[in-house]
Amino acid sequence: MSILWITDHALSKAEPGDYEVLWSSFTSSASGLVHTFSVPKELDNDFESYRSSYLQWLSQLKHQTIDGVALLEHFKIRESFSMWWMSLLVEKSQWKSRHLYDVFRLLALQKYLQNLDRSNIDEIIVNLKDAELNLIITSWLKGAWKELLVTTVNEARPDGVAKKIWKKLSEASKFFFIVLYKLYLSLRLSSGCKKSSSSSQVTFFSYFFNLDKNKLEDGIFDSRYWQPLHQLLDQFDYQYNWFHIFFRDSRLPRHAAAQKSLEILNQKTKVNECHQLLETQLSAHVFFRSLKDFFRLRKISKQIGEIEHLFSIEQGINFWRLQKLDWHESFEWKTALENCFFLNTFESICAGLEKQHTGLYLMENQAWERALIYAWKQSGHGQILGIQHASAADGDLRNFQHSDEYYYDDELKLPIPDYIGVNGNASYKQFHDSGFPEQKLMKLEALRYLYLKKLIKTKPLSRDSCRYRLLVLGDYIASVTEDQMDLLAKSFDSLPENVDIFIKSHPACPIDLKKWPSVTASILDMPLSELSGSYDVAFASNMTTASLDAFFARKPVIIMRDPDTFNMSPLKDNPGVNFVVSPEELAEQVKYSCMAISDWSPDFDEHFFYLDEDLPGYHLLLQS
Repeated sequence: MSILWITDHALSKAEPGDYEVLWSSFTSSASGLVHTFSVPKELDNDFESYRSSYLQWLSQLKHQTIDGVALLEHFKIRESFSMWWMSLLVEKSQWKSRHLYDVFRLLALQKYLQNLDRSNIDEIIVNLKDAELNLIITSWLKGAWKELLVTTVNEARPDGVAKKIWKKLSEASKFFFIVLYKLYLSLRLSSGCKKSSSSSQVTFFSYFFNLDKNKLEDGIFDSRYWQPLHQLLDQFDYQYNWFHIFFRDSRLPRHAAAQKSLEILNQKTKVNECHQLLETQLSAHVFFRSLKDFFRLRKISKQIGEIEHLFSIEQGINFWRLQKLDWHESFEWKTALENCFFLNTFESICAGLEKQHTGLYLMENQAWERALIYAWKQSGHGQILGIQHASAADGDLRNFQHSDEYYYDDELKLPIPDYIGVNGNASYKQFHDSGFPEQKLMKLEALRYLYLKKLIKTKPLSRDSCRYRLLVLGDYIASVTEDQMDLLAKSFDSLPENVDIFIKSHPACPIDLKKWPSVTASILDMPLSELSGSYDVAFASNMTTASLDAFFARKPVIIMRDPDTFNMSPLKDNPGVNFVVSPEELAEQVKYSCMAISDWSPDFDEHFFYLDEDLPGYHLLLQS
């Protein structure tokens, strides 16, 4: 009798004839089974295919009809704009949609099970720590494989009356908090810009975050998103509008503090600039129209009801239970309300400006960007560009749509910018290969990464040739950093004896070595840009872009692959970069990298980012 186990990690005990499906692991060393299938490994091996299938399903979903009307039409909130495009489903952010990777894992599991010879299996046991996933998988298996016994170890329990009431109260409290806070902002904040903003020709939409706070106090606007561009703007006889979306941090914890900083900035800054918080545009008209739109949107969603039957691919595993929270958030709850405020705020801003020559916004393919593009074009302004400020990662689904979306000719089509300012060959290739219109791709310099050009030319410091230096680059997410350090600790005894370990923590997540007493290492406090000549090999997490510094400094880069999320590394498929999933692989890669350093010369695309400090791309843009 053979059992098929669907489990998070490798089984400690199993019969040789059993089958093992690993949900959260790449390796199966614990059980030594012949029949082992790793779901994360399968996704890594064939990710483009799974991504394509999901994007196609999502593209077709909007055309599914309820009562004879397509979903896209149901959520039509303006004559030529549907709130469908602002939904979490379309945004596809793994940071907002916590089960998105699980949906992909279900697709990989479905493919494996459908191709499996079930005649050799007598029983299936689903033993995942997530009870909701257990229920989804067992429900599908009981219908698809009726001849087999299907059981679950961790059974999901339906919400009791008290929990259901608590959830409804929680959503209601969030709603009232947002409404009251938006009302407070509309009464409390003024634009703080005494200069005439209506006469500007170029408007920027950015984040009030990642600023040089010391310069801000002196009346100098220095954003790390746009830093090299500031001097270039002075060379043109334009008026510039800046609208900033507030982000809370330790030095500017509230809107009022940010507003005060902008008032000082507008008093001291150049006469051709006007800086305003987006939230200061929240007038009484915008406030009440946003509420009207929200209740209309909520009513539409309630009338549509539960659409569980639409959430499966090729009659496979149904993943509605994983995405129904995103659905309700997008059309009935907090996210829907926030999106309505974004839409009406951008409509008010764009309608109030004289015709603008150019609009630029930081592009992350978030929901607010769709509202901005719609409002900008509806008001008859000139070109609008999405500026890619980060690196490109194949696992970041926000950057991908089904190619049909870009050519769909309808009044409710996806709002896209006139151009995307891609910051390097890597991002150009990503958007081009995904089907985005080539004529809408504009090559612009990578403003945040110009410093990397210096690293290419950096020569390593002299060192004792008998010893090698491994630099551990911590992540900004505490749990990821802990996993990385755990992997290092487990491999420590297997590392070459002539390797010294140095640790560079992310500023937001300091590493305390007391938690890993088996690791002998030194903590470095210097900026990463000053360390390029002080190490030989870098070990980074899947998420952090700090690995780019090591890559551009021509160092071997080792990256920990997290089995519970998409591969978000911008260095995937690049030479000189290796991914590890186990202590044994980490130790082996460190050993190999150290041995290869003397003749290390991987192929390197010097246009991975566009790093010309003269900013010819932006020159041409502003001159056009």
